[in-house]
Amino acid sequence: MPGCNVVGIVAGASSALGGVERHILSLIRGSDPRRFRFVVFCPHALLAAVEDLGLGNAEAVEWAPRSAQSVCAVIRLRSLLRDRNVSLLHIHDPRSGVAGRLVAKALRIPVVYTVHLPPYHYTTGVKRRMYRRIEGFLNWRFTDRIVYVSHQAHNEAISLHVAPRSRSVVIENGIDLGPYNRLVDRRAVREAVSCPHDATVLCFVGRFTEQKGIDLLLQAVKALHDQRTDFKLWLVGDGPLRAQLEQYVLKGGLASKVQFLGFRKDVPTLLGASDVFVLPSRLEAMPVSLLEAMASGLPCVVTSVGDNAKLVEDGITGLVVPPEDAGALATALGQVLADPGLRCSMGEAAHRKAQQYTVERMGARTLAIYEELLAERS
Repeated sequence: MPGCNVVGIVAGASSALGGVERHILSLIRGSDPRRFRFVVFCPHALLAAVEDLGLGNAEAVEWAPRSAQSVCAVIRLRSLLRDRNVSLLHIHDPRSGVAGRLVAKALRIPVVYTVHLPPYHYTTGVKRRMYRRIEGFLNWRFTDRIVYVSHQAHNEAISLHVAPRSRSVVIENGIDLGPYNRLVDRRAVREAVSCPHDATVLCFVGRFTEQKGIDLLLQAVKALHDQRTDFKLWLVGDGPLRAQLEQYVLKGGLASKVQFLGFRKDVPTLLGASDVFVLPSRLEAMPVSLLEAMASGLPCVVTSVGDNAKLVEDGITGLVVPPEDAGALATALGQVLADPGLRCSMGEAAHRKAQQYTVERMGARTLAIYEELLAERS
């Protein structure tokens, strides 16, 4: 397409469609096809998602390095970037981004790196310090712009000298509000998953990993189980801890309370049929799932990690509790379960606040960075 710049997107090695992957798809969907065409270098799961969108301005190419040091992956990516005439590379994954940034530097292609969650947050001790140094070296020497989705992560990176202030910026996540503004037939949705229409439904959406703290949520539900009988917990998603979590539910006598709904493509519908959203994470930046829940008009009970407490104003749009505290989580959930009026007022406030976080706003700011870097290159 004449006058159309080709942007390569390095999506990472995840085999599931989480917040990062939905962020990428939203960015592509909201871009002007007359200005930008995208080539997404990704694992098979995202490959299918890009193809399912049927977008004329996006091509998906299966590529995911087995490690950050994969020589074969570096060689193949270099060939792919040259063959598709990529003029800017946008990286969304730190491990894959090592190869991506080295190749882009060699080809003199400008690099944008979006930090969804700093890689050193997953480690401790010596390994954490090592990861931080590597991240800083790559950011300072091999990256033209660093985009943080979280104010907390950006402030931390600046204070630790992991990112240069002059070349880093915060662009908050945005979502397509349309699917979350629609009315849902709550009774029909609940009947489809064998849930009583009069139950108060707590809903979690995300990957079943240690980061998300679902084990803490189940501990809180177990504590609530003896106090209340009128609620259900929907766990929407999948992941490596699913079997372990299912065993906990069975052994803890929670099978009547907890429903594992698996990976679903109808998340907006499920949120619309829920009453409370809960996110008990140990680590977060700015969760897309939280924005989606707020847009659905749900009061949100979250842990005070990342930008959660910026999104959820304690006592106004939901309740904020400390991480790793199942007791505090149970108390907060008990409070919203017991008060329908509180749920209603918080849900309405959450819906209003979510209107600020649009995919159009996120996309416009991101595409402006593309334009700036491409203008500098020409």
